[in-house]
Amino acid sequence: MTSRKLTLISCCGFVALLAGSHWLFAAQARRSHQWRYAARALARTVPNYDLRKCVDLEAKDRRDFTQTNWKPLPCINTATSNYNPDFCAGNCAKFVQNPSRWGFREVSAREAIPGDLIIFFMRNGWARHAAVYVQDSILGPLCATTMYPRGGYMRYFPYRLCLLGTSLVGSFSKVKYYRYCE
Repeated sequence: MTSRKLTLISCCGFVALLAGSHWLFAAQARRSHQWRYAARALARTVPNYDLRKCVDLEAKDRRDFTQTNWKPLPCINTATSNYNPDFCAGNCAKFVQNPSRWGFREVSAREAIPGDLIIFFMRNGWARHAAVYVQDSILGPLCATTMYPRGGYMRYFPYRLCLLGTSLVGSFSKVKYYRYCE
């Protein structure tokens, strides 16, 4: 066999391994008792720029920015709207000060399951970004998230790779998990 054929076979095998593992991990994630929240996050196609239900924002800031040119950072609003669309958070730092206000409690990384909320923290301890844990993968846990700092929406983002990359430039350094308690 030529080296070109071996390379092609190796690439096809790697793609098959990734696809197979994705479906295996997806089947495991669906058994989570929090799965409905992960499923809602995976069903999204765009960030939620409608901040009218963000109870922690001042009244003047509770507006729908969907059709405007300027867009706010919608990560925590997008994430919390998967749990209770009528009672959302608009600020990550305010959320972590009192997660029970929104019906959440912090859980350890060991306890985290698909459907839990993830908050990304800066090196200085500031809560800066939110996402929803959707499943595990060969690359580690995956989340559904708005593109940071703004832009689109990703359904299967390997956030440990993000943490590794951003920790090198002094950005995100850790995550905490929060479980919605109805």
